[in-house]
Amino acid sequence: MCVGQAMDLHAKGKALTLEQLNSTCFYKTGIAFEASLVMPAILAQVQEKEIEILKKYAYHMGIAFQIKDDLLDLEGDPLVLGKPVGKDVENNNSTFVKILGEEGARKEMWEHYCHAVEALRKLPRNHAFLKHLLNYIVTRDC
Repeated sequence: MCVGQAMDLHAKGKALTLEQLNSTCFYKTGIAFEASLVMPAILAQVQEKEIEILKKYAYHMGIAFQIKDDLLDLEGDPLVLGKPVGKDVENNNSTFVKILGEEGARKEMWEHYCHAVEALRKLPRNHAFLKHLLNYIVTRDC
């Protein structure tokens, strides 16, 4: 996570590619999701195949989370968010909205959502909570 934060700070004012932004987001956010899923799986001694599925889910969930953050910075309600909006534009940050536009960012978020859902379908156990969590991430207003 520290690497992701350092990547983010280093990118201030620079135009990132979509690939660079995905990488930064994974290390900023996705890695935390991955750790929270994979560590218990390791302790439960699940098969490596399931761990790989959880990693794929976490990767896509983390990027969807960050895209939603970018969209909320553009269109969110400051009273609901508890912070001012428009800071990404003000700080000239590379965001999914800046790279792809608002509609492109929204489409990219839903594509990552779909990839995460597809990963979950391959899990041999109940994944209702993980699906609910993913739904919350992409529909939240704060």
